[in-house]
Amino acid sequence: FAILHIALENLRTGSLANASILRGLIFVLVAIVIGIIAEQNDRLKNELQKITNAMLDIVMQVRYDGNIEYITPSVETVLGFSPPGHERNLFIQIYPS
Repeated sequence: FAILHIALENLRTGSLANASILRGLIFVLVAIVIGIIAEQNDRLKNELQKITNAMLDIVMQVRYDGNIEYITPSVETVLGFSPPGHERNLFIQIYPS
């Protein structure tokens, strides 16, 4: 936040050259922070994937129209069919035509 304060002060005083440099520094700082956040997000996704691969419960994410967004790999162990090969609509699974 100190860099932001200095940048705003330079903009107020009219020091355009310094302000341009500071804008560049702020841009780099924001890019670094976004990279760190993305890296942490990927790490958390990997940890959650390990957990869902190891559990024996079936967990599904289903949209309002019945389409399955996500289903845990344990569906193969518990129900006997692999996740890519199953019907993608829960309503068709429950009430086949």
